[in-house]
Amino acid sequence: MKVIDNFLSKDYYKELKDLVHSNKFAWFYYKATTHSTDDKNSMFAHTLYNNNRINSNFHNKFEPLRHSISSHIPFNQLLRIKLNLYPNQGKQIKHYPHHDWTGKNNIPEKDVHIGVFNFTTCNGSTVIGGKKIKSKENQIVFFENTIEHYGITQTDSDVRIVLNIVFK
Repeated sequence: MKVIDNFLSKDYYKELKDLVHSNKFAWFYYKATTHSTDDKNSMFAHTLYNNNRINSNFHNKFEPLRHSISSHIPFNQLLRIKLNLYPNQGKQIKHYPHHDWTGKNNIPEKDVHIGVFNFTTCNGSTVIGGKKIKSKENQIVFFENTIEHYGITQTDSDVRIVLNIVFK
């Protein structure tokens, strides 16, 4: 696992943060926080890119992330870029442990890396392999897809927004 503070330049970070908090950015309701299990915990998401397909008109705004990521972890293929928004529900909710990229029988694919980038400093967190990483804006956490992880919602901010990047 690799944690990097101030991952993006201040200007680029502000541009992306302003975008995802704007009323021009669409968020879509998901009735579960994982694709493998209905954990009965809802969220909002916006998929920018998935399986070699651009899914959003905002994809190009996030394109410079490729260079930022490759300067820390070389990669050949981007698999998915998805933003998750968790509204404040008045209590901290532990989401279901999962792997982001799975193959047959829901087995996590090897040689796949995950990046969780935080847009929000709050008391929410991501737990990766049992280690709790508090949500801190402009911070990214890289880890192997084979390590199970999950999120915990916040109570001290209106929303918690994370960008989930899957690559190999």
